Parts: sequence; structure tokens; C-alpha cells
Amino acid sequence: ASQKRKTIAVLCHGGVISTFLNHILKSHNFWKYIPDSAGVSIVEYKNKRACLRVFNDTTHLFLPAKSHNFWRDSSKMKKR
Repeated sequence: ASQKRKTIAVLCHGGVISTFLNHILKSHNFWKYIPDSAGVSIVEYKNKRACLRVFNDTTHLFLPAKSHNFWRDSSKMKKR
């Protein structure tokens, strides 16, 4: 009851994610659910049931080139 309407983040190895997803999806295909490094998967619990909403989203890893270069070029950073 204390976890109602809460968001919980779990960071772990892809094998653990695959095992968890196979369990909730009642699947036996371990290799199908191995995510990429830093892939985001979202499982939502409603009415005591788990639903896989997002699997292996990596769009956060692809920054626009201008933004990406900013971090590599320290001359553009403000000096304090």
C-alpha cells in the first residue's frame, strides 16, 4: 500500500532485466529481452498486473550534434 502511485527506478544488468521481463510476460525467450546498454524499459503496474509499456528505448543517447559538441568543447563553457 505504501508504494501506490509511486515511480521506482531500477538500474541493473541486462540479464536481470531479461529475467524480470520474461517472468512478467510469461515468456521463456531470455535473449529476446536483452536490452542495449543504457536502454530504458518501463513496466507499469495497474490492478495488480504488470504491463510492458516501453522496451529498450535508447533515444536519450542521441543528442543533436550541436549539443553534443558543446560538451566536448570546453572553450564554450562559462568560466567562474
